Amino acid sequence: MIVRFVVFFFLACTSLPLFLRASSDVELSWPTPNEAHSEGRPFKEYIQPTVSGYVYSGLYGCVRSNGYQFHEGIDLKSIQRNKQGEATDRVMAINAGSIRYINRKAGNSNYGRYIVIEHSSTSLSSISLYAHLQSIDTSLIVGDKVGQGQFIGIMGRTANGHGIPKKRAHLHLEIGFRLTDSFQDWYDRKGYQSKNKHGNFNGLNLVGIDFLDFYERLEAKEVEGLIDYLKRQQTALSVIVKSKKKPDFLDRYSCFLSEPVKEVLVAGWQIDFTWFGVPVKWTPLYANDVRLAEGQRDRIVFHDEALLKRYPCNR
Repeated sequence: MIVRFVVFFFLACTSLPLFLRASSDVELSWPTPNEAHSEGRPFKEYIQPTVSGYVYSGLYGCVRSNGYQFHEGIDLKSIQRNKQGEATDRVMAINAGSIRYINRKAGNSNYGRYIVIEHSSTSLSSISLYAHLQSIDTSLIVGDKVGQGQFIGIMGRTANGHGIPKKRAHLHLEIGFRLTDSFQDWYDRKGYQSKNKHGNFNGLNLVGIDFLDFYERLEAKEVEGLIDYLKRQQTALSVIVKSKKKPDFLDRYSCFLSEPVKEVLVAGWQIDFTWFGVPVKWTPLYANDVRLAEGQRDRIVFHDEALLKRYPCNR
């Protein structure tokens, strides 16, 4: 997975970055009517497990296939049903933002019907993704602004290629970042047989954090916002990549730069990743840097073995 991220970042090069700055406060709201979390009730009251019945399988991280399968979101269970047993829970935006993508055709994605909202009111923009929806508010179109807590759709069980049973209808929620605006170039080079029907908002081009952990730390005032949250994460892996290009990722998320960049002189980058794959620190390297020694290829220069062993799904 880390290799996929590194390849993505060097597909585009545009304008000069801003410098590292502090995060603004941010508030998030719960996306469904279920009040179990706010009332302090256990996971089983608001998390939808997989067919295994193991409640942790609906959480974020290395929670499936005995810890070897990564789940990049959380699955929130239904508490409201109609006479046919279908979920009817309303789904709301977790924060104010702009709609960047809507997929209304359930068969076009493993996410089923899904919607992506970009939140840019803080110093670090992010995206939230709401998947498996039964329906999406028909009045919404790409470019619309939505408010925090605004209704966007109805929870469901839509997905491509496999059916989600009625009893396991849920909202799959992700929060994170878009890796590149040149995703199609990478997708074409990989030679995928299926068409990319979702442009830059294909799930392969999105990298997420643990919504529940972030939400709870915000509530407890342990972090101020996304930047603060990510700065507190341990470095799991550092790589050096030889490239004169500045990836478009840094145009969107310039706060991850470790220092001002002399862009015309850049010869490479040292990139630090969290265990869940977010590249949280980018250090520009120049031609005279010993880390870019002639003849050496792109390489891993650090890894936290103990940390990575705790999360075997990222092998």
